[in-house]
Amino acid sequence: QGHYTIDDLMKHPKTKEFGQKIFATLKISPKELEKKIIDGISTIGTTLITNITKSIGNILGLVVDFVIMTFAIFFILKDGPSFINTIQEYMPFTEDEKNRLGMQIRDIIVSTVYGGLIVAIAQGIITGITIAALGFKSPVLWGTATAVVSFVPLVGAAGVWVPAAIYLFFKGSIIKGIILVIVGIFAISMIDNILKPIFIGSRTKLPVVIIFFSVLGGLSVFGLIGLVAGPLVVALFFSIIQIFKDIYSQSSEGKKA
Repeated sequence: QGHYTIDDLMKHPKTKEFGQKIFATLKISPKELEKKIIDGISTIGTTLITNITKSIGNILGLVVDFVIMTFAIFFILKDGPSFINTIQEYMPFTEDEKNRLGMQIRDIIVSTVYGGLIVAIAQGIITGITIAALGFKSPVLWGTATAVVSFVPLVGAAGVWVPAAIYLFFKGSIIKGIILVIVGIFAISMIDNILKPIFIGSRTKLPVVIIFFSVLGGLSVFGLIGLVAGPLVVALFFSIIQIFKDIYSQSSEGKKA
């Protein structure tokens, strides 16, 4: 009871004539149409289940990455100096060269951690002000959520302002939605791409472009911890190259003398 096929609908006097015209136009039988509908629903269901499963896996991965990064930052700030001193003991360089590498490591860690915090706070403030201006309730909560989500790679602050903009569009507040999208793209999310490389580059003396791509590469290879690991690897690479360049220059000058 309650289950009808297309053949059953075709027997009804009100739908028979209309159905015959449709099937004649489409050049398909009721059985074939019914099969296509069932296959289509099955495909949609399979696709939805697959995408939902992937999304859950991605979310869990982001949560794990965030937890790992939090612990890593805690232990870096807690035991970082002693760890760096231990590494320096085994480096085949002079004391000045060891100190140079040690300072480079410290600068990268400090600038990345504190730079990330500064960017997160700035994004949270801009989001809170924008949300309040557009009439949303609890702007402090929105701003705090933005600051937290800003540490999540690939998603970032867009994980907050994009759903808010979609809500405005569905609500019919098109102008407000457009304003939020513009502010989101060119202010909230753009801050991360501009301030963070500048902040790290100012301490490491590396070009902003190199820092920018080192952050992207670090995220791609190491996940969330790549925010620190990417610039750190690149900065150490350039420092070691410079040390070997200095050693080679001193060796060449010694031979000439």
